[in-house]
This record gives sequence, C-alpha cells and structure tokens, in this order.
Amino acid sequence: MMCPFFFIHTNIYYCKTIYTTTTIACNENMQPCVNWSTKSYDSTAGIVTIPCGECVTMDASSDLELPNGLDIQGKLIFPDGYKITLSTPFLFIQGVLEMTSTRATSDTPDVKIILTGDDNHFLTPHPENSALCPGSSGCSVGNRPVIVAGGVLNIQGLQETCPTWVKLKNIIEEGPPVNANIPTYIPPQSGCSNVLIETDFENGQGVGYPSLWYRNYGGSESFETEDGSNYFTRWSGRTSNWNGPQTNFDPSCIVPDVPYFISAKAKLVGISGNTCLKLISYIYDKGASPEKKWNRRGQVCTDQDDTWFDFTSTTVFDHRIANPPSPNDWPSRRLYWEGPPAGVDIVLDDVKIFRLPESSFPNSSTGSVCNELLLNGDAQDTTIHPFTYPFVVRPGGQYSVSIESEDTLFDGLNYYYAVKGRKYGYDMHRPKLWNDCIQQDMVYTISLDLRVHSSTPKNFRVQMTVTQPDGANSWPWVVQCPPASIQDGWVHCEGQYQFSDLDGSASNIDWYLLSDDDSTSDVDLDNISMSHVGGVVTDLVLPDSSGDLASCWGEGSSVLVTSPSLTFDQVDTPSISSVSSANGTTTLSLAEPIGLTSFSDNEPVYAVEVALLNRNIEFTSDSTYSDKGGHLMIMKPPNVAQTLQGAAFRKFGQAGTLGRYPVHFHLCGSALGSVVSKNLVIESNQRCYVIHGSHNVTVSTLFDTDVVTAYI
Repeated sequence: MMCPFFFIHTNIYYCKTIYTTTTIACNENMQPCVNWSTKSYDSTAGIVTIPCGECVTMDASSDLELPNGLDIQGKLIFPDGYKITLSTPFLFIQGVLEMTSTRATSDTPDVKIILTGDDNHFLTPHPENSALCPGSSGCSVGNRPVIVAGGVLNIQGLQETCPTWVKLKNIIEEGPPVNANIPTYIPPQSGCSNVLIETDFENGQGVGYPSLWYRNYGGSESFETEDGSNYFTRWSGRTSNWNGPQTNFDPSCIVPDVPYFISAKAKLVGISGNTCLKLISYIYDKGASPEKKWNRRGQVCTDQDDTWFDFTSTTVFDHRIANPPSPNDWPSRRLYWEGPPAGVDIVLDDVKIFRLPESSFPNSSTGSVCNELLLNGDAQDTTIHPFTYPFVVRPGGQYSVSIESEDTLFDGLNYYYAVKGRKYGYDMHRPKLWNDCIQQDMVYTISLDLRVHSSTPKNFRVQMTVTQPDGANSWPWVVQCPPASIQDGWVHCEGQYQFSDLDGSASNIDWYLLSDDDSTSDVDLDNISMSHVGGVVTDLVLPDSSGDLASCWGEGSSVLVTSPSLTFDQVDTPSISSVSSANGTTTLSLAEPIGLTSFSDNEPVYAVEVALLNRNIEFTSDSTYSDKGGHLMIMKPPNVAQTLQGAAFRKFGQAGTLGRYPVHFHLCGSALGSVVSKNLVIESNQRCYVIHGSHNVTVSTLFDTDVVTAYI
C-alpha cells in the first residue's frame, strides 16, 4: 500500500488509499530461458500465460495470432534482430518484457505488436498484487490495452546513440528538366515555306479565283486606300452572314498538328453593337465520313463601326485537312470569312497565315530549355511579332496584341507588347507553359513591366488556368502587381511561384494577366519573364560528426521535414532511397523529391528539422475502430525502473476516454531510473505521454506527429 494521497474539497481534508503493485518475488530465481517453439502454447484455449519464474525467448517461425490475449508473468525476450508480427487483443506485463533491435531502421519494423478487437478486458493480477484489483472480476482496463502491473519494460528499439531528429544542414537540388519534350521546330518540306497565305492587296493584287481571295456567292469587291499608298479590299453587297471573301489553299505544304498563326487588319462597316468576324475552314472529301467538315480558325469581335482592329488567332490543322485523298482534290480545301449580318461590309488588309520561324522556338543547345518559360518577353524580336512561342491570343477575344515601340532617353528604341480593345478583365495575350517543364515544387521568378492607360490606379495580377486531363480547372494566383495608372508610367511586378501537385499533373496551363477592377483600359507589357530559380530537393544533408545517424537511419525509412513557414501543415514525409556519409555529414537521398526549404548553412535561425519516422519496434492497432486505438499504461509500480526507448506507437490512444493514452505512467510515485526516450507517437487519437502521479521519469528526445491534443 502506498502513502495516502491528500485531496481538498470544500475545505475538508481527507485521504484516499492508493494500492500499488510490486515486482513478483517468484521471478527473482528465473529459470534458464527456453524457446517459444518448445512450449506448445494453445492460443485458442484461452489466455497464453508465461508463468512467474519462467523465461521464454521468442523464436516462432511465423507471425502469431493470440486471439485470447497474452499475460507475461515470467519473462519474454524478443532477441536483437528477430522479426515477427504478433496480434492480440491485450498484453499484460506482470513479469518482464524485453525487446531489442539495434539495426538501422527501414520501412518494416522487426517486432510489430497489433492490438485487436473492441472488447473490454479485465486484469487479474498475480496473487502477490491482488490488492490492486479487489474482487473476483479484476480491474477493468478497457479495450486494446498494454498493461504493466508489477512488471518491467526493457524495450530498446534504437541504438543508444541514435539521434531521432536533427537540424537540416543543407540540401541538394534538382534543376529543371534538361530533356523536356517541348515543341520543336519542324522545317517545311522542300519547295515550301512557313507561310500558308500572305496577301497585302497592294497594287490591286490578291483577288481572283481560284487561289486568291474571291467572292462567296454574290456581292462585290473593291480596292481602296485611305492615304493614297496603302491599299486594302472592301467586300460589299453581302446577302447573308456567311457571305464573305474566300480562298482555296494548297494543303501540300501544311505541317499537321503544329500551331499556325493568323493575323489580319480588319474593320466592319455598317454594324450596330457587338459583331464578330470569323475565319472558317471548309473541306470536302468525297466518300469520307463525314464528307464535309467546317472548323472555326479564329474569331474577333468589335462594337466599333468602321474602325480598324487587329484580327489575331492561332489554329492547328489536322492530318485530314493536310492530306486530301488525291493531290488533285486540293481546291476542296477552302478558307472563308463570315459572321457579320447581311449588308455589313468586310474590309481586310495584310492577311497572313503562317508558322513560326525556327528563331521563335526554344534553343536546346543553350542548356535546359526550362530555365526560361516565356521567350521574347521583351518584344525585341519583331520578326516574329506578335506570336513569340508560346504567346497566343485568347480564342474568341475581341482585343488585339501588337508590338509597338518608343524612344528612350538612354537605350534607344524600346519595343513592347500593346494590348488594345479589351472588353473583359482577362483580355490579355496568353502564353501556354510547356507541360514537360512543369514539376511539382519547382520555383520560378515571375517578372514583368506593366503600363496601364487609365487615369485612376488599377489592380492587375498574374494568374494561371490549370486544366487537368479530366477537364477540371483551377486558377492559382501567381503575382500581385502594385496599383498602376498612366501617371505611374511603367510599373514593375515580380514574385516567386512554386508549382503545386495540380500544376505538375496538368494537361494544359495558360498564363495571363487579369484585373478585377479594369476591363477596358489598354495595357502595355514588357520584359515578361518566368525564370527558374530553384529546383526540387532530392537530397538532405544532415550534421553527423559522430556517424551515429548514418548507422541507424536506414534505406526505406521515412523522415518528416518540418514546415519552413508559419503554415504548420506544410510538411513533407519522403522516404530514404540511400544513405551516404562524408566530412562529418550524412546525406539522405530521397525516393520522392520535396520542395525547397530552409537549412542551417543558409538560414541558421530558421532551419527546419528532420525527424525519423520509423522504429524497429512498433505497437499499433488494427483499423476496425478509427478513434479507439491501443493504450499502454504502467500501472502503479513504485520504485521500478522502466526502459521504453526507440519504440513507435501508431494509432494509439482513445479519443475522449479518460486514462487511455499512448503512453501513461499512472500513479507510480517515484519511478527513479525510468527512461522514456527516442520514441515516436504517430496518428494518436488522444495525447502522447501522460506522467500522472509519477516522478523521477527521464523523458527525452521524443517525437510525435499527427496527434489529437499533443500532451506530455
């Protein structure tokens, strides 16, 4: 019996007698150890009991299921290096439980104890400790219990000198993909050029059947000029919305499945309200299915009557349009302009359909093409205006993108992108990012210069539309620009963006500028860049002057890398593919790369920690009851030294149930010499370590994660 505990309630003092346990005297003369396999235990007949005074060494040749529980009143030894999974509804330790494993960790523990079932169990103590549980039924210890009642734990699942966590010293990064499968230039076949159609209508040229532009069933055409030098064509007398100029084109020079770009100067005369001009392709292959096929190749809308606008679009020709059944069938490939109502004149100039020249594609000979995702962002290469790969105009937009220039005081002529005719906040040119360059956790710097033709400040941001293979979209913000008006002139926007898992799995990513408070102002853009600044982390470099870490953190183990920010759940849990040591450090190569993080060589104060998430001895629970895991209680043994070192407790603790914690010293009084260290509590349902009515317990170098109400 232990000294009375005194309680105070409404100024009345009273005492409560606390019954304690003692080590069992019959274990003082322990018999020589024998192997488990020689004992012929019948696990189906009832509780498997190791009697007091007997010592058993576990040597079962296969995993064990003890459906009626295990009561160790003598001694059970799990020798160093022995491997087994033992399933049981409860484990009572009234004698000695000894487990040892000193090898390097891996993804599989040597000894795994699984607590099963949901029945409430009762401890019947050894007669020497009968006062602990008066009555015939014993003490209720709940479901899935590991109870130490008068017994001794001697569990050592890690080497004595093994660290369980350290500060991250340095990292090894992976750069952007070197051999990314990005679009490459395909030269035209012999005798062909990159230009499919080019007509400027100068000198009365460019109109005539069958290979030039001609009327589509009625109307008339005329050549006109506004300045006496530049000529264009007007198509009048249209009788329907599909009446307009058309041309037959030779598909023999088309390269299928690559982008073609469409540009023209256009205006509509006689409109009232918003009206769209469309360019349509038509093919007719006799006997094919279907024989006739129409595709819209571009559309631009305007509400300005008799006002020039830029018609810009992109398109891709498929194999059918590029390969007619017979070479003589090429006149059945036709392009025509349509859209405005009957009576509206279509005026055209400088019509061009072309592929990009080789200079507009990434040059793989200069290194990784993924170092810079946006080419010609400074608009200086006017020969490919305005379609630097991968710049495109939003399909269906009624705005235009052109390259303009201005004189600067010191740098001469500066070219920039001019976006005009906007009707929506998202009307901007839209580069498509190369999918093969996009990897989760890669970091890029986004920068651009912005000039907004507005008298009041407007807010713009860089945003992306990320499309998954199943069609699902997300719209991450990338960079917020400072408010800008025409009085501010050029305003610089810059920030960093780390690609997410959704970005890495996307089938398409569009990059664009967006405003929530401006949909009509003209916008100028220059020096647009998205450049690589940091790769994913492939290796962690850890301090290890003694070499202890390298000897116990093994391949296949997982580690937890804590959050480098104030966001607590921004953690990573990669697994280790290999371990190497040199110059007082140990390098962990990761099976799954992680994002950039802070480390002590660079940021000593803010370096993250790296913790080992595996132990060679593990206590866990089956998954039948998600919030009612196992629990370990060291129950009232005063003056008994317990060693619980280097074990993992997974899915332990019972949510909302008093006294059911992963590790619980319960009313032990002085537990001088007890050590609880290097353990791991993970996926706990309630707290971690509870030292209740107990003292002189050394608790050190513990780690817990994914815990409901962490508590020591």
